[in-house]
Amino acid sequence: MSNLQPFSPSRLIPALQRFYLIYLGLLPALATFALLAEYGHPAPFLVFIGGVVEVSVYLAVVANYVRTPPSLVGCLLVLLDGPGWVLLSLARGGHPLAYPVEGFLVDGMAVWTVILWLALTTDRIKGRERLAPIAFMLFAIGAAFSLFWPYVRDAAWGDWPKVATLSLGAIQAAGTHFYVLKRDVLARDPDKSMGFILVLLGVWIAAMFVGNILGEAGQVSALFGK
Repeated sequence: MSNLQPFSPSRLIPALQRFYLIYLGLLPALATFALLAEYGHPAPFLVFIGGVVEVSVYLAVVANYVRTPPSLVGCLLVLLDGPGWVLLSLARGGHPLAYPVEGFLVDGMAVWTVILWLALTTDRIKGRERLAPIAFMLFAIGAAFSLFWPYVRDAAWGDWPKVATLSLGAIQAAGTHFYVLKRDVLARDPDKSMGFILVLLGVWIAAMFVGNILGEAGQVSALFGK
């Protein structure tokens, strides 16, 4: 008699959830590599300091709080939501390395915007205690803006259908992440998430250095220009 269990679609959910976390976790590294390799940066140390702050907080939130719905359909909808908007944007034309850049503009910045909003509105931090974390986050956002602006200027600015597509994707992603994060319920054991955070932070640092070296050497050019 066979011991094989009948296939159940619900058995795919844990694998899809892990894939989603890895996808979100890799977006900062892939986007940073692509942007620095293409454009370089006049102050790479600023990118490094701001990026370590931003990516650390981002990865901690993704690893500990982000979750998908328990149903297969809901999981697939969340998983494909951000990439769907990005693919719709890139259908108008774009280099494959533009995918992680636009992916982070949609999903990554949505997560970060929700983090900043919750820091501004949470009851856990009172009065002047808000100033330090908010200042750190604004500094990190400024560093990210200086990194992403050349891409937005060259590949998106003036292409209003692309701008609208990415904006709608970011707004929808922000709404999804806000619904999850505002509940302030841990999705995973923080101790078990630490390895995920450290590994992907290391990947981001490596991607930042390699991308900066390629950008300064001029090995990559005109990937994202119109």
